[in-house]
Amino acid sequence: GVLVDAAMLPEPSTSCAHRYCYRIFMRFDASHLLDPNHQPPPVDWNEDEDGPWSPETSSASCLARYFQFSTASGRHAPLGLWPANAMCQFSRNVLVWHDSFEVSVPEPLSGLIGGAVLKAGHRRVDVKLPSLVMEPKRPDWAEHCTHVGRVKLPPAEWTFD
Repeated sequence: GVLVDAAMLPEPSTSCAHRYCYRIFMRFDASHLLDPNHQPPPVDWNEDEDGPWSPETSSASCLARYFQFSTASGRHAPLGLWPANAMCQFSRNVLVWHDSFEVSVPEPLSGLIGGAVLKAGHRRVDVKLPSLVMEPKRPDWAEHCTHVGRVKLPPAEWTFD
């Protein structure tokens, strides 16, 4: 699988002009996913007939990123937009991916869930972020993050008619 670590921190209000801003940090570690020792052969693999097993999965790419922001008032705002040039790409030389983004919202956030869908060989792997609440400080690995940008969620009436 893929190990995931993430953190959500409030940003100074001076950078958001009458809105609430947060910085989300994410770290994906695909070491286990791409390690040849952790890729067992198919159940019908026969070394006498098929030869020695050599895993074909040596890379993985991110197909989608998704998030759902929860506000203090109990509302939820989904986000499935992510820049194509910022999608994670793993190889045996790049096993860990770090990135971050800011979100600007009209009301305080109380939490965040989300994840990524990876393609590794013929498999699709849904990698879920841990459920996030506010963190008191930046994670130790934050300096490795590539900053993707800022998402501005519009004010809206999130109701069913």
